Amino acid sequence: MTARFHRPAEATPGEYWPCSADAEQSLIVEVMVRPALIDDFPDLKPAHFHWSAHIATYAHILDMRARGEVVHPIALGAAMEGSGAFDGIEEGATAYLQKLVAAVTPVPSSWVKGYARTIRTTAMQRACIQGADRLIGDMMNPPPGEALESVQARGVAALGAIEIETVVQDRSIGAFAGAAAERGLTPRTDPRDAIHIGVDALDDKLKGLRGGEVCVVAGRPGMGKSIFANRVSRSAAESGLWVLSFQFEMTSQAVAARMICDVARDAGHRVFYSHFRDGSVSPRHRQAVLDAADALTQWPLEIDDKPNLTVDDIAAAARSTAKRAAKASNRLGLIVVDHIGLVRPAPTYRGNKVAETTEITNGLKRLAKELGCAVLAVCQLNRSVENRDDKRPILSDLRESGSIEQDADCVLLLYREAYYLKQKEAVMTTVDYQIEMRSCEYKLEVNVAKCRDGEPGLVIADIDAATASVRDMGAF
Repeated sequence: MTARFHRPAEATPGEYWPCSADAEQSLIVEVMVRPALIDDFPDLKPAHFHWSAHIATYAHILDMRARGEVVHPIALGAAMEGSGAFDGIEEGATAYLQKLVAAVTPVPSSWVKGYARTIRTTAMQRACIQGADRLIGDMMNPPPGEALESVQARGVAALGAIEIETVVQDRSIGAFAGAAAERGLTPRTDPRDAIHIGVDALDDKLKGLRGGEVCVVAGRPGMGKSIFANRVSRSAAESGLWVLSFQFEMTSQAVAARMICDVARDAGHRVFYSHFRDGSVSPRHRQAVLDAADALTQWPLEIDDKPNLTVDDIAAAARSTAKRAAKASNRLGLIVVDHIGLVRPAPTYRGNKVAETTEITNGLKRLAKELGCAVLAVCQLNRSVENRDDKRPILSDLRESGSIEQDADCVLLLYREAYYLKQKEAVMTTVDYQIEMRSCEYKLEVNVAKCRDGEPGLVIADIDAATASVRDMGAF
């Protein structure tokens, strides 16, 4: 059925809305006569209709059917008389519905599905037009105190969230059972099938990070969260996947310097990251540093170190990167956010930390599913950890832990005994301090506290904070 363009009474000259009165009227008549047809298009909602009378009518039909009542034009019209939905129709609700039933000729059920598709399609068109109008208005007159980049990101995100009408796909379990069985019986050898961290014991537990998943890496300051996130970024980029890393604490150059140290360590050179800040890297490491820098230029890794980004800004940048990756015959495989506590909340939630965190984690989860990529989100832990004798973190130590724990597919809690031992050095004997430090200097405990597709438990890895490196246990 062809949609017509309707000009509302309050419209300005030239303003028309996509809609189809024929589709709305015909569908309402068919479901009044054959209410069981509603099961053929469960996604059709009253809000998809354009005219207020049709919106109210379909809502009442759904309500009556849910209560087990017989849907009849007279009973339906009586229920809506005086509701205001039919104020612009002289004959009133009952007479209007009876006239529709008499005027519309019954059609095959496949035609009714077509009416439903037309109604949803025109609803999507109207939503896009309205969203574009709002974006134009906001760009012409930006809200006070809001940057144009944020206005654009918010508008693009709103348009991107509009559901586009598509052919209904088979959602039954049978449609996926065969593919699931094949996946379980076919070894995954391509490194692009899943992002591996580069620590064998941890990869065995997690089975890699996959598209659509959110992995949270959490810990107190000094536990190596950013070093760990860079390790994952490196693994993904080296496998050929496109990586987009949002860095809210460090500059792009600082991140690159840490990665150079990490790569140089593979060649046997222990280059301290701290020496990059004052240009005091030893000449004997010069070639290793240059070789590592050259290796980095081959990686499909982008770093965005702009501050004060909202989750909508992150989504807009990620969509743009995904398009560039697709043009290069690649795909965006990983998004890193370091860290979510520095993501700027939307004005609606500002001041409510729980609501702010929920908005951010929900947004990252939606983005992971939308783009089919993995998201690695770095997160700080509550200060309450410092008040315990055993400072190893647990899930409840996550700041605003409810939404983070709920939206994450896996949660990794990091702990370094050497960090806390360093704080005790002044009250220990030199010998005792050296003995204890030798036992834990490079030890990183990774508590896989939650893992939907893998096995929770504790993994021990090696970490060298000075060279920003994470390796298998016993490497250092």
